[in-house]
Amino acid sequence: MRVLDLFSGLGGFSQGFRDRGHEVITVDIVREFNPSIQGDVRYLPIRESAHFDVILASPPCDDFSKAEKPWYDEDDYDIDRGMELVYVTKEIIDRLRPRFWVVENVRGAVKYFRHVFGPIRQRCGSRYLWGNFPRFHCRHEECYGKWELWSHPMRKALRSKIPYEISINLCKAIEWAMTTSLTEVEI
Repeated sequence: MRVLDLFSGLGGFSQGFRDRGHEVITVDIVREFNPSIQGDVRYLPIRESAHFDVILASPPCDDFSKAEKPWYDEDDYDIDRGMELVYVTKEIIDRLRPRFWVVENVRGAVKYFRHVFGPIRQRCGSRYLWGNFPRFHCRHEECYGKWELWSHPMRKALRSKIPYEISINLCKAIEWAMTTSLTEVEI
């Protein structure tokens, strides 16, 4: 499978795919994360002929997280800034038309993402998933842990990293669906 991981950060969302031998292209604006393509997703030169079986995307959640918290004022976050990246993600998915796609974010994004990606497809711990993918096993206790992080210069990136359990179980579910006809799989 060919997998495109947008806003890849530390690579947690696509780690399970890499471990199972799939070709993964990661895209992130932060050079220190060592993405395959270092750049702003808004300016990616997308060729219509590019083929990906799976697109994973985890747009930055800062503004959506703050919008949900009553102690933040509207001056503390910018939903339009966050939504710009969401619309770009949707445009990339629509242009490349992968068989499977998954967008991850926080509870605060639910009311904003609904009109772009439809209803939530699955929830794994504190992570909400939208998209076209087979449901997969997700033990909620394996998908938390971000609150237990110590003070660290990369704390924000570590908290944003998608747990391996989500990545590997999603990968296995998609592998299974790839070998099964669509009429036999609930996608």
